[in-house]
Amino acid sequence: MRRTKTIINTLNKLVLLLVLSGSSWVCRAQFIIVPIERSELWSKEVVNARQQSLTAMPLPFWDDFSFSQTPFYPNDTLWENSNSVILSDGLGINLPSHKVGSFDGLDSVGRPYNVNDILAKGFADKLISRPLRLDLVDPSERTGVYLSFYFQYRGNGEPPDPGDQLILSFKGSDGVWYTVETYEDDESYMSDVFYQQVVQVSGDIYFHDDFQFRFQNKGRISGPYDTWNIDYIYLNKGRTLSDTSYPDRTISSSLTSPFSGYWAIPVRHYFVNPGAQVGTPSFEIYNLRVGNNQPLNYFSYSEI
Repeated sequence: MRRTKTIINTLNKLVLLLVLSGSSWVCRAQFIIVPIERSELWSKEVVNARQQSLTAMPLPFWDDFSFSQTPFYPNDTLWENSNSVILSDGLGINLPSHKVGSFDGLDSVGRPYNVNDILAKGFADKLISRPLRLDLVDPSERTGVYLSFYFQYRGNGEPPDPGDQLILSFKGSDGVWYTVETYEDDESYMSDVFYQQVVQVSGDIYFHDDFQFRFQNKGRISGPYDTWNIDYIYLNKGRTLSDTSYPDRTISSSLTSPFSGYWAIPVRHYFVNPGAQVGTPSFEIYNLRVGNNQPLNYFSYSEI
């Protein structure tokens, strides 16, 4: 945000200089999409309020990050001490649902994990589920317990380097975290695609009264680097490895501006030609049910 203000102030001074000098120069600019740094001011307050333990809950577990008590962090009734992950509607591309959980090299208050070495690498953000009562799953149904989720390499963030990883771990009854899946750039991932994964919870060691799963990224820890996005996390019994279709129509983008080409315009500018200033707001909807087109009606009312 500070960098954006500096650029705007510089452009304003340049325009003023050209006007005063009477020059007829043509100015050109190029906009580059970059991650927005987290604000340390509001982050500290939220972090202090989120350090809590949660009691174990039965299945199912589901979150698409579209709702939370705090606008920038995962829902603290579903995730335990996971404020290092930020909820974003700008770092993901072609989202399954509105907002994603984004992993990078910044901690819960927006500071690099390592401020001394720009090339430092290590474990960074983590997203830990609240405890789950997998002991309540009948032994005859345990082969049908699967965790599914979508992940995206890079998106609108900084691309992970070779060797950087997104790691999925399960906590066993012995309290040890076991790595069950590891994802890293093998040059096959496209930065604008969300890849769905389905992982079986297999092994008696996981069917206890304090089961948890964890996502964690490993990469450069000196800034907002090596971005991974995840979305639409679903854990339940009665599933199969091919269970990738959901009866869910969901909003996958923010509402666009009601003004043509602008987010805000001066009142006097608007009333010169109101009809030319107003556009049609829109948003995108994603259907997670494979091969099933469903109708949708939408109504909107506005007042000035």
